[in-house]
Amino acid sequence: MKKHNRISTIILLTLLFSSCEDFFDKEPLGNTYKEEFYVNMNQLQLGLNAVYNIFTRDSYQRGEYIFGDGCGDDCNRIEDLNQSSEMGQIMQFTFSPDNPLLLERWQENYKGIFRANQVIANAQKAIPPPEGSGDEDQITPIIAQAKFLRALFYFNLVKTFGGIPIKPETIVVNGLSDNFTTPRSSVEDVYAYIEKDLREAIIGLKAIYNVTDYENLGKAEKGAAVALLIKVLAYQAKPGLSDPYWHEALKFCRLIVEGTTMTYREVLNYENLYGGTGFDSIKEKLRLKEEVDLDNYKITNVNQYDQWITFSYDKIWTRDGEHNPGSIFEVNHIESKDGTQFANNLGSNLYNALNSASGKPKIFQPVS
Repeated sequence: MKKHNRISTIILLTLLFSSCEDFFDKEPLGNTYKEEFYVNMNQLQLGLNAVYNIFTRDSYQRGEYIFGDGCGDDCNRIEDLNQSSEMGQIMQFTFSPDNPLLLERWQENYKGIFRANQVIANAQKAIPPPEGSGDEDQITPIIAQAKFLRALFYFNLVKTFGGIPIKPETIVVNGLSDNFTTPRSSVEDVYAYIEKDLREAIIGLKAIYNVTDYENLGKAEKGAAVALLIKVLAYQAKPGLSDPYWHEALKFCRLIVEGTTMTYREVLNYENLYGGTGFDSIKEKLRLKEEVDLDNYKITNVNQYDQWITFSYDKIWTRDGEHNPGSIFEVNHIESKDGTQFANNLGSNLYNALNSASGKPKIFQPVS
């Protein structure tokens, strides 16, 4: 009798745990796996929106002024001169690695890099819209925007921390092939990486968007990548007109100000930065058309910023000044009718147009 009871108990427990496994081992129906995402234009745009989203975060924006003018002598606050405060330590250059403001600077920019990497690495599998739809060439500017944004995040980091880790686009955590932990690169290597991103972004970005279409406001254009590249080149240049970085920066200044023309070979600085890398691999990364080549394809029409001269200076920091002709790159925010914040962390590709006369908000329209 006892033996029979033991057998019954074993059978009962076996059935119980088997049924539990079946019950808990269910595929989530409301989520999309990374491997199944980025397969169409809408998902690719959502991934890009998440990269722009970093700019709207207070923790990101604080780093821009703290490690900009905040470290200078032109905007000191009396309370920040106290060396025991977080900001005081930054301003007095007495901070330690665990300073929260320093950690924010590191973490927020690497969040942006991780998100940009996701778009760039997975864009290759996205299925483009059919030919004739008018949207079949949209994957290239999305990749180029992600490259521009990634370059900006790396630029923030290298000018703050010096040599930093360059994160692989695809993270692998798999024993001997694990690349999760990345050593620091030299300052020179980081700047070379930034340059490549920006030069490729210049080729892939749209020259100008129609800003009357709200979904385009906040998207990076060619001019944004050119302007940032000029700054990156200037940061690397040494005093003296003989330094080649000044001459390289001057070429892009003329491109953006005078409207000169540069071939793809010149834009990429192909021989110096890419060595023996075939152009076909660059075309594949940017999803460029097969017929594109280095010498017959050119960059032009990047000088729309000359209109800023006619724009009233006293309106630049008003609502009328948003996305004015002199704007190179802007981050959009959403505000409510009474001026209070009602939504956090909304990306730069969302826009809320407020009627300046009535004060009544119009409906904001997300990118589809």
